[in-house]
Amino acid sequence: MSGESVRTTRLPAPGEVVEQVEGTTAELLGWLTGRSDGAGLAHSAAALPALPHWL
Repeated sequence: MSGESVRTTRLPAPGEVVEQVEGTTAELLGWLTGRSDGAGLAHSAAALPALPHWL
C-alpha cells in the first residue's frame, strides 16, 4: 500500500486547538519513530507538533 495517505481524526475538547499531520504511512512512521524530520508531511500548524519526550 505504498503511497497511501493515512488520516486519523477525533472530536476536540471544547477550546482545544487541533493540529493535523498528513502523509503516507511510511512518512508518518518515519517521523513518529525519529527516523525522519517529517519534511514530506503536510501539517496545519506553522511547524510539526513536538513529539512526546518518550520518543
